[in-house]
Amino acid sequence: MRVFVGFELDETAKKALFNVQQQMIPAAKKGRFTDKHNFHFTLQFIGEANPKEIGQLRTIVAETAAETSPFDLSVEVLGAFQKKKGLILWAGPKTSDPLLQLYEQLHTVMRKKSFIIEKQPYTPHITLGRNIGWKESAKISFNPSLEHPIPVQLEYLTLFESVRVNGRLMYRPFVRYLLKSSKKSAERKEE
Repeated sequence: MRVFVGFELDETAKKALFNVQQQMIPAAKKGRFTDKHNFHFTLQFIGEANPKEIGQLRTIVAETAAETSPFDLSVEVLGAFQKKKGLILWAGPKTSDPLLQLYEQLHTVMRKKSFIIEKQPYTPHITLGRNIGWKESAKISFNPSLEHPIPVQLEYLTLFESVRVNGRLMYRPFVRYLLKSSKKSAERKEE
C-alpha cells in the first residue's frame, strides 16, 4: 500500500482552490492539474508500506494526533517547484508555526522508527498541478498573495492511501485521527 500522512481539506476550501486552479489552466501548454477531490496538505510522504508498517504508522499518527491541538491556517500564496518535467504548482500559507512544529514532531518520530523519509526542506503546500509548462504568451508570477485567502481548519490527522481507480489517481483517507481536545470520535476508518 502506498501511503502518506496529511490533512484533508473541507469542501469549501477545495472549491476555492479549484477556482484558483481554473484561472491557471488556460495559460498551460502541458501538464496535469490535480483533481479537486485530491487537494490536501501532505505532512510526510511514506511510500510503499506493508501491513506491519501500516500498524506502526497508525500508532504513530494516533499518538501524534493525541498530542496536537486543532488549528486554523490561511492559504494565501501561490508558488511553484521547478522539476525536470516542468513545474509543480501549489498554494499554501505564508507561514504556519503549528503546521511546521507538527511536521518536525512527526518527522522525528518517523526517523526514530526507521521509516524512509524525504530529506527535502518542508514547504507546506497543496499541489494544484504537476509537470506544468506555460504557453509563450502566459504571464504567470509566483508567490503573489491570493486575492481572497482561503481559511482552513485542521482537525484530523489522516493516513492516506494513494490508489489508482479506473486509471485515475486517488488519495483516499485510510484512517483519520481527531486532533486532541475535540469531542468527536477519536478514530474513523474509511471503508
